[in-house]
Amino acid sequence: MKEGRWAKMCKVDPWLVKASFYHGYLPREDIIYLLKRHGDFIVRTSEVDPTSKERKKETVVSVLMDPEGKFDEAPTGESRQDMVRNVILFHKNLRFYFERTITFEFLRDLFDYYSSHAVRINNADIVLKRGIGLAKWEIQHKHVIIGKLVGEGAFSEVRKGTLLKRSGYLVPVAIKTEWGRRRDRERHRSHSTSREPTTSQELTKGVSRELIRGPSRELAKGASRERLKQAQKRDKRRIKDLRLAISYKGLDVLYYYICK
Repeated sequence: MKEGRWAKMCKVDPWLVKASFYHGYLPREDIIYLLKRHGDFIVRTSEVDPTSKERKKETVVSVLMDPEGKFDEAPTGESRQDMVRNVILFHKNLRFYFERTITFEFLRDLFDYYSSHAVRINNADIVLKRGIGLAKWEIQHKHVIIGKLVGEGAFSEVRKGTLLKRSGYLVPVAIKTEWGRRRDRERHRSHSTSREPTTSQELTKGVSRELIRGPSRELAKGASRERLKQAQKRDKRRIKDLRLAISYKGLDVLYYYICK
């Protein structure tokens, strides 16, 4: 998919799509693994109201507010997420803005301005000091070749594919695409992960700047079904070894009582 078509579909400015700090559909829970210092920020696309049938999407700037440098000392992920401020980037009447009183024709000018001027959001002065680029576990659509359908459910489908790694190597992967409202997807995900074992190595938790959503997983040595077959064979061998051990112990007991 060309970047121009992608930008038109999701109403993302072409300049922003090419920016190093744009992360596309990155889940909120993964933000804390990218931001390290006060003023670090990323830009992502998010469903603002997951309960709405319209599935309205907005461009969101996530900024770390940690002037006292306590982010690394935070005991839990939730306490770290509390230090992140999420600001909606509005685009109306051909103007970009955080505040209605200050608007810009070009996004580049907006980010340049707020790198030295604070925006007041919820009684906090937010400054965009350092844009954070993609992590190793985030992938771009142009590096993925989508193949045949493997399985399909109510909220997602899984396809075979190939991923071009940064090292230049091609690796087989499974690509999971999710649809439906975010609330329903998250409920389904939490239910399925609580009852289904993970049988393949996870490659990434990130979401690319294109519409590839959810984790990409390795398909080396066949699909997950083959992994399960191998695990079943190992279990059968263990049961057989256990039976042999019990039989040997029984013979040992009989020999003791007969020959003593």
